[in-house]
Parts: sequence; structure tokens; C-alpha cells
Amino acid sequence: MPSHDQRVPEYQRTDELESLLKFFEARLGPVEQREIAELPLCDEPIIYIMGCARSGTTLVYQYLAQSGLFAYPSNFLSRFYYAPYLGAQLQKMLYDCDFRDEIGGAVGAAFESQLGKTRGALSPHEFWYFWRRFFQFGEAQQFSDAELAASDGQTFIRELRALQTAFAKPLVLKGMILNWHIPYLAHLFANSYFVIVQRDVADNAQSLLAARREFSGSDTAWYSFKPPGYEQVLSLAPPQQTAWQVLATNAAIQQGAAAIPQERVVHVSYEQFCTAPGSLLQEISGRCQRPLSANAGDLPSSFEVRQRSDGHDWPQIIRAVQP
Repeated sequence: MPSHDQRVPEYQRTDELESLLKFFEARLGPVEQREIAELPLCDEPIIYIMGCARSGTTLVYQYLAQSGLFAYPSNFLSRFYYAPYLGAQLQKMLYDCDFRDEIGGAVGAAFESQLGKTRGALSPHEFWYFWRRFFQFGEAQQFSDAELAASDGQTFIRELRALQTAFAKPLVLKGMILNWHIPYLAHLFANSYFVIVQRDVADNAQSLLAARREFSGSDTAWYSFKPPGYEQVLSLAPPQQTAWQVLATNAAIQQGAAAIPQERVVHVSYEQFCTAPGSLLQEISGRCQRPLSANAGDLPSSFEVRQRSDGHDWPQIIRAVQP
């Protein structure tokens, strides 16, 4: 992602919020660890959504969250990245038990987002602050074996399982921050599954190029996670960079997904999902052996497939950077 200074004002962090987050992290973080130390953890599945940025992962995430089948990190819970179990209990008290609608206003538009960001306290959140407590990358999004071994994966997975224990449901969340380490993530918890989302490469690359402009105001500022070797393409034109980014990310995801038992992997294209989103929900519920909830009948039967046409010769650009 671009640095804080490279972001347009709309996407810059606010010092007041960052200060408040640190204030509560210092006070509630230790309480969280005491609370979950002896907590009996449920054995519900964890579903990670993997894919390149701008491939449709947010729409898939929103749809699964809206189904009622899963717990998920909400915008409210994102403020408790240092204490997700306590945050979950607070969320239940404030929103699940808001029987007279005294608080209200919890959910924004169900299937709208802006560069992965949603609106409404109970809308799904990417939860990257939580992930970065355990996985602190350098410039590129890949660890050495030694760095991965030094990561506190056991506390990471225990906190996720404590979060889902609070809701007594399977947990779904984005896992793209570890696109390059799917086997490691799979090893942490046997009852985990991976939804691999891919999009037409040209449409994905165009969307990444547009995201650069929206997020930082420039074609040249990198957007989202950097694959290993990204330095080698920085001299190329921005469209070639984003096409390479999609190809390199997809290749890493496919390689990682191929290295784990295939019964734990669900592949879906963005275009396929938009045409029949219910098929994905049925497949996941079948894999997890969980019946669909009553909410599933209220979900959209399809979505518009968003395609771009920005004047670039994308087939030629893709061929130029393809390995």
C-alpha cells in the first residue's frame, strides 16, 4: 500500500483515532489475553477469502457475511483488533441485544464498498490491523522461512477461534495479506477452508490502475500488497505493472492452494460468482457441513459484472509481462 503521506486526504489515517486505538490497546489487550487463556474454544470452521486486490473479494465477503451463516470481523470489531473476543462480546451487547432499536443504524448498504471499505458498524471489515499484530512484512508480501517460524501463529489462531466462539458460528474473513503463505495458514488450524477468487486479468489490472488514482491520486503509486520481485517492474508503465501484479499474485495463490488438501479449497471466478452467487454459498455450507440460514433466501440472485474499458491494449500489455 502507499505510505500514509502518499494517500489522498480521504484515505489518510487520523491521529486522533490512532491515539485512541493505542489507548485502548494498552488497557484491553492484556485483559483479552487473560479472558481467552482458559476459554473453551469452539471447533467451527474458519473460511479465508484469498485473491488479488480488486478481484471481487469484497463482494464475496459481503455476500457471505450477509448470509447469516458466518461470524465475521465487522467495522465495529475492527476497533478492537487487539481484543477481538472482548470486542465481540461488546458488539453482541450493543447490537444483538438492541431489542428496542435504541442504538440502531448498525448496517450500511449491504453490497456497496469503496476500495474494500464498507459502511455501517456491522458491515464486514478487512481487519488488517489485527493481522499485522502477528505478521509484519517489509516491502514485499513474503516472509522467509525463518521469519514465518518466528511469527506467533498460535496466538493469532487462538484469538480468531475465541472471536468465533463468542458467536458460536463459522468465521469468514479476508486472508489476502497471507496470499503468499496459504500452506502456513492452513497448517495453523485443520478446520479451515480457502475461497480462491480470481477475475479476468485485464479487468482486474484496469481496476487496480483506477484504484491507484483513487487512493493516492497517481498512476505510479503502488496499490495493495507487493509481490516478491515487484522492484523489477517499477521501470515499466503503470498498466504493465498492474497486469504483472495480478499475474504474480494469482500464480502465488494457485501454487499455495495446490499444496494443501483440495477438499479445503473452493475456486470461484468473479464473473461466475456474479452470475450465480448462491452456488458458492451452497458449496461452502456443504464443505463446512453447516445448513444454510433463513437469511440466505433474502440474498441477491445475481450481481452486475463490472467491466472496464480505458483505451489501453490490455491483451498486448498482459502478453508483454506474462512469464
